[in-house]
Amino acid sequence: MKKKLLSLTVVLTGLLLGVGFYTVLASSSGYDAYKEAFIETHKMKSGVVSIDMSISNNGELLQELTMQNAYNLEEQRSLTNIALTTLEEKLQLIMNNEKNLTYIENGQDDTTYVIESKRDPAEVKEKHAKYHNKELLKIAELVVDSLTSPLHDSFVMGSDNSISFNITNEEIPTVIHAMGTFMVKKSFEHHANIELNTDDYPFLPSTYQQVLPALTTEISFDEVTLDVQLTEAGMLKRQQAFVKMSGKDHEGQSHTITIQFNVNFENINEISVTPLNLDGKKLETIELKQFHKYH
Repeated sequence: MKKKLLSLTVVLTGLLLGVGFYTVLASSSGYDAYKEAFIETHKMKSGVVSIDMSISNNGELLQELTMQNAYNLEEQRSLTNIALTTLEEKLQLIMNNEKNLTYIENGQDDTTYVIESKRDPAEVKEKHAKYHNKELLKIAELVVDSLTSPLHDSFVMGSDNSISFNITNEEIPTVIHAMGTFMVKKSFEHHANIELNTDDYPFLPSTYQQVLPALTTEISFDEVTLDVQLTEAGMLKRQQAFVKMSGKDHEGQSHTITIQFNVNFENINEISVTPLNLDGKKLETIELKQFHKYH
């Protein structure tokens, strides 16, 4: 449930291995340092992840999301605060996950909505093992390394544990550009007009609508920048990404889309999440009629 809702825009990490930051710095490029930091951060057992994201079209802000997620995998517990602003509405949710239960509050009524996961724990474990197969991950890593090799020198390592990356459309290899264009077409097509109503999602205070242009032709990645700050242990501490793309929709209208994405990691492997206090709360157990699939 949490993954479905948080995908109202996007989200986060994956892979294996780990060495100290200074070892990486002494022997690797900015690309290698970033890859190892990404891998090491994926192994976090607890922490606080804060995300700010905004999407604009032709200079007009379409959507703004702020999210703070505190979690502890061993406790099987997390607390997520979400604030989402669109052209016409604002949405605030507080979500508590306790093992197989999700508690949702919207701040506008006194009801706490409860959703119980129907997933079989053994099935979840099997699926996790399938997608974290070390041999397959290593192959995937080699494929990514090969495809992105023309861009590796664009990852610039700073003396202050920082990494920067900045490219334009002309610098993107043909294969990566083709893959990116395909992904943009499918993603914008799928997210162009979303409506989540209160019948299907009772915890929403009102019907949520997301309106994004569906880019179909002449897609160009005008600017892609990444600014990263690493911890001394070689993990991600802060990451800021900016993407400016342009293209036309199926009616031939031109659009310039900008996406700003910032993520911060705090209290890495140092946080315990307090259990939700249910005393005095009005609980309503719900079963979602449908999910909007964000893919």
